[in-house]
Amino acid sequence: MAANQSKQSSQISEAASQAYDNAEQKLAEYQQLAQQYGEQATEVIKENPVTSVLIGFGVGLGVGILVSGLLSGSAPASRRGGYNLRMAEDLGRQMLDSVSNYLPDMLTKRFNS
Repeated sequence: MAANQSKQSSQISEAASQAYDNAEQKLAEYQQLAQQYGEQATEVIKENPVTSVLIGFGVGLGVGILVSGLLSGSAPASRRGGYNLRMAEDLGRQMLDSVSNYLPDMLTKRFNS
């Protein structure tokens, strides 16, 4: 009986050791993959700085609008919807006016039409 328990204990230890080694290997693979993606993102940002800033601005604006909408949930839906739509359109026009100096003429004409 003691020999059987010792054998089971040994098998459990071996399985735990293999699981740990596998997890450690996967962690190293994922760290390397994350580093590669980070380097690629850095290259894209260096090659396209204006586009990268505009994308970051757009994402931040979108998140801000979503959070604002969630926090101002006390107003009636019909009133809030009309107000937010008008505000979003005005903000969109202001953004296009602000970045029009940085966009190529072809893109500016397309967005303003």
